[in-house]
Amino acid sequence: MDINIVLPSNIVYVAGYVNNIAVVFQQEADGKTWSTKAEQSAENTYLLELDIVDRAGNKSSYTDTIEYVLPYFIYDRTIQDVEQRNVKGYINATDLNRIEQNTRIIAEYIGISVSVNENWEIGELPRANDYKRIRDNVQRIRDNYMVYTGTPEVPDQPLNDYKKWNAIERILHDVYVIYFGNISNVNYCGEIAAGEEIGVI
Repeated sequence: MDINIVLPSNIVYVAGYVNNIAVVFQQEADGKTWSTKAEQSAENTYLLELDIVDRAGNKSSYTDTIEYVLPYFIYDRTIQDVEQRNVKGYINATDLNRIEQNTRIIAEYIGISVSVNENWEIGELPRANDYKRIRDNVQRIRDNYMVYTGTPEVPDQPLNDYKKWNAIERILHDVYVIYFGNISNVNYCGEIAAGEEIGVI
């Protein structure tokens, strides 16, 4: 698990404990982000207890608890799942909450607003307007960010087929992966100086 914190640009050293395990943070290219790796927490919460040193040699303590919510996606449902009525063969409250939470998280990343319900309970049945809202949210996300050439189109209503739910979650997955791929690539921008030759394949 990558842990990232943003600190003033005059900081030169960050070390301490993440969930009681000793770590040393590394400064990223932007000069303000410090990162380290930590063991995955089952609760997705991380207690930071750090010593921070600035350029003048001043030392301070930093304590915080952060929570990482990492989306995961199911888009490999098959007809066998449906026929065998296994956990992937039908949409339940857990699936709906996951899809709605992923929708909110991705929408926040790309800067659009969506309406979600993240409190589905066992036995609660979605109505037609719930399915429409879920579909429309995914359409907004797809329309407002990049996708792969192989990313499926948003399926038509009604969302009554395992292939349609695969498409819904595949779209969310692809936008999420592309978004964080773009964030990672920002660090490499500007490395080629004017006048350098770039090979052509």
